[in-house]
Amino acid sequence: MEDFILSEKEEILFMETRLIRLASEKWHLPIDKIIAVFRENDILRYIEVGYNIFHCEGDEAVLEDIEELIKRKKVGIDDRKIHQLLKIYKRRKNMSTLTVSKERLNFTVDLLITMVVEELAKETGKDYKEVLMDFLTSKTGKALYDDSNGLWHNGPSYIADMYIDEKNHLQK
Repeated sequence: MEDFILSEKEEILFMETRLIRLASEKWHLPIDKIIAVFRENDILRYIEVGYNIFHCEGDEAVLEDIEELIKRKKVGIDDRKIHQLLKIYKRRKNMSTLTVSKERLNFTVDLLITMVVEELAKETGKDYKEVLMDFLTSKTGKALYDDSNGLWHNGPSYIADMYIDEKNHLQK
């Protein structure tokens, strides 16, 4: 019997398919509505870009990150529904212990920062280099490289929200 091995492109497609189905089940919306929300928010591209991080997380965690992204964009699903979803599906409190080499952790954080910066640059219209420099010098950016706090376990939208909150707090 021949081994069944998926290419990375097929794995991404498989993840996108699972997440569409999972969103439909959790949000109690038909698949065509989910596809419309995903298209409007460019979620499939988001999954593709974040795949190297997302494939290490469970589908529930990735869907939570997508929910946060959509909530921030305030498109597709009303805030009441998102609030209910986030209340029901809170971030994992007890992550299983995972030993990751410092080199691998740094690579993961670098990729995560790339995704956060890309998201923030697109959202703000600022040059990504400017966003990168601002992000890396922020408390949020610095905290990502501290493996003891587990911030790197979160998705890019969650981290982008933290950064935005930090910047808003500093402006007050």
